[in-house]
Amino acid sequence: MTSPAQADIPDGLGLRLLAQLTPDLSQNQAISPFVLSSLLTQMWLAAAGQTRKEIAKALGLKGSNETAIAYNFLPSYRDAIEGFSSQTDGAETGVMNQIYVRKGVSASSSFAQLVHIIYNCTIRQFASSSQAAAEINAEVARMTRGRIQHLVDSTSLEGLSVALVSALYFKDQWQWAFKRRPELNFVTSSGLKKVAMMEMRKELRYTRLDTFDAVEIPYKDNRHCMLLLRPLGKNMTAVGELKSKLDSLQPREILESMSTRDTIVTMPPLKLETTYSLRGALSRLGIRKLFTAGAELPMFSGMAITASDLYHKVFLEVNEKGTEAAAAGAVILARSASRDQPVLFYLDRPFFAIVFNKRYNFNVFSAYVASP
Repeated sequence: MTSPAQADIPDGLGLRLLAQLTPDLSQNQAISPFVLSSLLTQMWLAAAGQTRKEIAKALGLKGSNETAIAYNFLPSYRDAIEGFSSQTDGAETGVMNQIYVRKGVSASSSFAQLVHIIYNCTIRQFASSSQAAAEINAEVARMTRGRIQHLVDSTSLEGLSVALVSALYFKDQWQWAFKRRPELNFVTSSGLKKVAMMEMRKELRYTRLDTFDAVEIPYKDNRHCMLLLRPLGKNMTAVGELKSKLDSLQPREILESMSTRDTIVTMPPLKLETTYSLRGALSRLGIRKLFTAGAELPMFSGMAITASDLYHKVFLEVNEKGTEAAAAGAVILARSASRDQPVLFYLDRPFFAIVFNKRYNFNVFSAYVASP
């Protein structure tokens, strides 16, 4: 088993996909890059040829050949899923992976064994779309503590041969609780609005970069943190400039640029629920052949297999006590700030938030908050 320091969870998708999903800066967005990369790396294992190459490029999978690529990420997923599913210091976290195949379709024994070892994934057979939808929704609701009740319906599964399903639950308390504060004005694309606020003053890790500054809020379990990215300008142009940088930003690099400062963080409580059909966004990121009749998926046999879509739902709630959530390369130009007074980190404009696992270096959730 690899050590946490060696873990290499693919991180090429997360913020790039969030940028793809945020053409309209007036809408809240939230995704789970870990859930999506878990699904897509399983598809990489099932794929061959151009289909496999496109997935590898989009995810940022690295290696001199396919064996090296697999060796680089497979042990990391095994360790991360095992570690994420363990309970520590009051945190409740867990991840579930299942593959559903229609009667008449079979998965190769080597593939079935590998996904079970790495992803703790089991393969289940179904006879009808309605049966598959009922079982998938029940399993997702169970894993997400009822936060996500309905991921798919039988209509969306008509003609389905194979369904890969992943669900994740995250609930953790802040290391230090926020306090409620009076409402403040929040800048939105349509003007100012009054929103509830909460506040904390602590020694926190902070950095100021070329178009944004960022602060790290630790969780009680010390495995996770929330990274808050605030555009320097208090206007939508500045928000757009930060969004345009997402393709090249890496949470690890932002964290490495930080230093501890006396910081006052004022932010709104959040409750976001999002639903996506990701075929279009993933195609724009280079994963195209997977969604065509020419998809090369030799690990499944019995009938022609193609991916019709990738459905994704996220629930994310942030309050004074902590966070509850569920989900089915940058040039860092650090500038020093005066240390004579506290950093005033007021989130009174649209911002980006990342829940990051520091032990295994993966992006659990990414969100754009347009209007709390």
